[in-house]
Amino acid sequence: LILTKWLTIYKNTVILYSSNERSGKKMTAIKKLKMAMAALDIIQRELATRVNQSPANLSKKIVADNLRISEYATLVAALGCKLDITITLPDGTIL
Repeated sequence: LILTKWLTIYKNTVILYSSNERSGKKMTAIKKLKMAMAALDIIQRELATRVNQSPANLSKKIVADNLRISEYATLVAALGCKLDITITLPDGTIL
């Protein structure tokens, strides 16, 4: 499987996507965050507590799919996970 990650800037918000080139399916960063939470058996309320946010505030951001990269990185770290962001050029070169 060939995976490519890319960034899209929309209304001053950076949206992270991952696409499987064979299927063309896109997976947003929020979906990946939810998958990590499920794999680690951590509910959203617990994650909010870990990053000193109210559950309601975190929920609004997740539902709106509106997180800055820095916020996303903080959430990923609070899960005990590592965030890797790469840029892949059209010729396949990974930066």
